[in-house]
Amino acid sequence: MQRVGFLILGLICFCLVLGGTGYAAEYYTVQPGDSLYLISRAYGLTPETLIEANGLTSTWIWPGQVLTIPIPTRYVVRAGDTLYRIAVAHRTTVGNLVSFNSLTSTTIYPGQVLLVPESTPASTPGASRFGLTARDIYLLAQLIHAEAQGEPFEGQVAIGAVVLNRLLNPRFPKTIRDIIFEYGDGTYQFEPVLNGRIYLPPGPSAVRAAYAALSGWDPTGGALFFYNPAKSRSSFFERFLAFLCRIGNHVFYR
Repeated sequence: MQRVGFLILGLICFCLVLGGTGYAAEYYTVQPGDSLYLISRAYGLTPETLIEANGLTSTWIWPGQVLTIPIPTRYVVRAGDTLYRIAVAHRTTVGNLVSFNSLTSTTIYPGQVLLVPESTPASTPGASRFGLTARDIYLLAQLIHAEAQGEPFEGQVAIGAVVLNRLLNPRFPKTIRDIIFEYGDGTYQFEPVLNGRIYLPPGPSAVRAAYAALSGWDPTGGALFFYNPAKSRSSFFERFLAFLCRIGNHVFYR
C-alpha cells in the first residue's frame, strides 16, 4: 500500500499550451519496480487506459520513462447515447468506461454523469487552476478516503468539493494541507486528522473522486461544511448554517 502512495508522490504536474488551447497534461516518471498495473491502480485508471493514452504497443515500461496520465472529465449522457458512441468520441473503449465508472452493465440513461479518462486535450486543468501539486492531490484523496470510504461516488466527490470550496473562500486557509489540518478552539476541522485515518493510502475510488472534484464537479452546490449525523450530534450546523443537500450519510451546509 505504501507503494501506491509513493507512485502518486512521484507525479510531475504541469500544463502545456498547444495552438492557444489549454492542454491539461499530467505526467508520471516511471520508477524502478513500477508496472502499468501499479501506476494505473494509483490513479484509479486501468492499464488499458494508460496504454491508449501513451500509444504503447505492450505493457513493458522502463525507469525514467515519462507517462501521460489522462485527466477524467465529466460527461452527461444524452438521449440516444451509448457507451460505444461515448468511447469513440473520447478515444477510449467501452471496457475503460465500465471500469472507470464501476458500472455493472453497459446500460446508461440520459442525465447520468460519467467520468471519462480523456486522452485528448482537456478544457480546464483543475490542478493548475487551484495551484495544486501532486502532494496536494494525494492528500485530498487521502481525506476523501478517510471521510467517505463506503459512501457513493458522488458523496466522495462532494467531500473533495468542500475542501476546494474552502480553498477559494477567504475565511479559510490558503493551502490544501492547512485546510485539512486546520485546528482551532480545541478541535480539528476533520475527524480523520484526529483519529489518524488521514494517513491511510487512498483507494482508487478516492483518487478518481479527487480528480472529479478538480475537474469542477461539485454535487453540493457550494458547501463549506459537512457532517454525518449518525456519528456526531451538533446543533451548530442547523442553527448557524444553510442546509444544501444530503448525499449518502453526509449532510452538507454553507
